[in-house]
Amino acid sequence: AKWNLAEVVKDEKKAFESNFSLAGVAGTDGLSFGCKLDFAPGASSPDVGLGFNYSESDFAVSLLTTDKPANVTAQLYHQASADLQTGFSFASPSNVVTFANQYQFDKDTMGKYTFSTSGTVQAAIQHTLANPKAKVNLAAKFSTKNGYSNFKSESTGLSFTLGDL
Repeated sequence: AKWNLAEVVKDEKKAFESNFSLAGVAGTDGLSFGCKLDFAPGASSPDVGLGFNYSESDFAVSLLTTDKPANVTAQLYHQASADLQTGFSFASPSNVVTFANQYQFDKDTMGKYTFSTSGTVQAAIQHTLANPKAKVNLAAKFSTKNGYSNFKSESTGLSFTLGDL
């Protein structure tokens, strides 16, 4: 096997470089503000992340920025009823809108789905078995980039959680 001494030295130098982060959050009565500064070796200025969140018992609104406030994400969560939760997210500069819902069909069965303007649809159903005490989860992710009539499965999963729940 060939290896380059210059590449090994370069990789060793990277191992000794480290980032430094400083973060803080302040809030009261459901209102929170936060800031995170990431300092990287050799960077001319720190990466700044800002956050704002307001929440009540049935809804929450948040706004997050990253990458020197170039990337912005806005989110809204709403507990529409005892059985239905809904959410909305907008990310910029990609301009992707995502919608999500979670519905409790009965005390043992829950369904979730999301769809976004980037062409991704995800769905999951979770059921809790009475005996043995276990959760069964079936989930799938689909791509609709070729149109909603041409779903392409990207991943599918089945999981079991055993034990006290």
